[in-house]
Amino acid sequence: MFQNITPLNNADNNFSLSFVAPFYQSGDSTKFILSSTAFKINNVDHFFGDVPISGSTNRTVIVYKVVNNTNVTVISQAGVIDVLKGTVTLNNFRPDTTNAIKITILPNSLDLAPKRDQLISIDNNSVVITPEIDTIAVAGSAGSITYNTTSRFKS
Repeated sequence: MFQNITPLNNADNNFSLSFVAPFYQSGDSTKFILSSTAFKINNVDHFFGDVPISGSTNRTVIVYKVVNNTNVTVISQAGVIDVLKGTVTLNNFRPDTTNAIKITILPNSLDLAPKRDQLISIDNNSVVITPEIDTIAVAGSAGSITYNTTSRFKS
């Protein structure tokens, strides 16, 4: 799941993001469940990530930069992820530009159901489609030779 934010240039930025589903609960894992596109601070690319909060399902949002293929935390308290409620609060970051930042987070389930007044937008560039032959319809391994598929088109 993702949302785009547009920060203010050289100003304190605070955002409250609400998503359609709870987030993946990775426990004490240090693997990020939140990621972002790059944004500039002091003309250097920075990113959002997250770290676990000991004794809680929530996680702390961090801002980091990559130095010699290693993530270096620049802001250790840039917000909070409420895993169960599906919310992300961002604060304490001051980017150099007003370019949109794409915030991506792992849902707890791949089945998403929006709540009232929420829309789901699917990024076509992030979708991988793998076509397969319907083996039942063509009498494959299931052996249902007389099975007829139902058309999705109404006449």
